Amino acid sequence: MILQDSLLLTAIGVALGIPLAMLVGRALTASLYGVKPMDAVSYFLAVAGVCTVALAASIIPATRAASVDPLKALRTE
Repeated sequence: MILQDSLLLTAIGVALGIPLAMLVGRALTASLYGVKPMDAVSYFLAVAGVCTVALAASIIPATRAASVDPLKALRTE
């Protein structure tokens, strides 16, 4: 459940960020040396990096939540 929530937020961020990055890339075409504003490899590597970091950041809370005994958690509430 924690991984699902984290990856959902990541997907929303990527879905909003890619079109914005394309718009900004077109606006900054003169400043992009050696990279085209619509370079698919750059966008793919950026999305892969963001997804990797999101997955790595959510693994620790997910493993902690998975290791909690459900009966103990229910008794404390």
